Amino acid sequence: MDYAGLKNILPWYIIFIFFFGSYPSWDFNLPYTIFETICSFCAIVMIVYYTIKYFNKNINLIAKNKKIVVAIICCIMIWSFYSMYKFIFQSHLNGISYILRTIAAMSSFMFVVLFENRVILKRFCSTYLKFFPWVLLLFFLPFTKAYGVGGLFFYVLFTLFLPKNRKWLILYAVIVILFFQGQRMQFLQILFATLGFLTLKYNLSMKKRILNLIFIFIFLAPIVLFFLAQQEIFNIFAIEDYSNMEIEYGKEDAMIDSRTFLYVESIESAIKNNYWLLGRGIGYGYDSLFFEEYYDVSRLGFYRDAEVFVINIFTWFGLFGLLLFTLLFFWAGYKAINHSNSHYMQYVGLAVAIQWLFCWIENCITFTNFALFSIWIPMALCFSPYWRNLSDEGFKRNLTYVFKSDV
Repeated sequence: MDYAGLKNILPWYIIFIFFFGSYPSWDFNLPYTIFETICSFCAIVMIVYYTIKYFNKNINLIAKNKKIVVAIICCIMIWSFYSMYKFIFQSHLNGISYILRTIAAMSSFMFVVLFENRVILKRFCSTYLKFFPWVLLLFFLPFTKAYGVGGLFFYVLFTLFLPKNRKWLILYAVIVILFFQGQRMQFLQILFATLGFLTLKYNLSMKKRILNLIFIFIFLAPIVLFFLAQQEIFNIFAIEDYSNMEIEYGKEDAMIDSRTFLYVESIESAIKNNYWLLGRGIGYGYDSLFFEEYYDVSRLGFYRDAEVFVINIFTWFGLFGLLLFTLLFFWAGYKAINHSNSHYMQYVGLAVAIQWLFCWIENCITFTNFALFSIWIPMALCFSPYWRNLSDEGFKRNLTYVFKSDV
């Protein structure tokens, strides 16, 4: 397959992510709806086109190793057409920019297939590492506080293999999360990535049985905590209920419970409107009384999307889609830990489990952002027979090549 076209387009796609992925957190507004609509449409066409080309070239390999990935890609495409149909024929044309933005974000999942190829992965990662310092100085720090830290998870985790002139990223990430208060998700991303980096550096050869226990614990933790909260036994988000901390609401505080009511409203909306099984369609939010006074409800006829990955997946694809994504995360991590020749790949499997945990807290998927690629890149490596079959030395050599700035 000729990757020249995709290699040439990827830098523009990265610029698209930098701009529209950080725009929602900027401190000022710009009239950009038409431009975003065009860019989102182009991004969707690019991803789908090259994914189909890759399928045609590697159909037998994909059918053997990526059944669950193919199933989710099919769901995304079918639900996307269904959502576009609803928007067009239910006279929601004023929301076309929003749905295209959301479908573009969901389409980024297809890089789980494309990133198996190290040439494509190199083009993406090396270009990102080139652009990041400039965008950091011009946009992230002046306008978005700690927002840019979310996409650094994978790079901080594998700081050992970064070029020397980019190893400062880990220091930057730690400083930012300490300096900007109230950035809970960014703090957790960098905390876990830093712990992973230290483990890789000082305790690489951990027994597979221990890794499996850690993986199962991390993977099941959010599911168990969800059911405990649902039964009103224990709610981990309601910190003031099980600690002596006094939390002042109305201020930006990492301890504030800003998640429980999102789960409650999204589930109640799904039951009330009977879309709990197959979802409402990509881009359609759930009914929210809390946000009704803040949101332009006439935009889509519905009220609210969420910052939380699993809530959006449930709202868009229903319980069926949520189970598919659950299986996806589990199978990716399991294969990396139990069917790879490299200790590094086993830690990539743990990284997938950690991102699954984060998906119950945030990992926003309503617009294309670099935090999403902290999920897709490790997942792509986990599903790739090429990356799983590498030795420790082979993995190190390949990832060093991927991070190099010379493309």
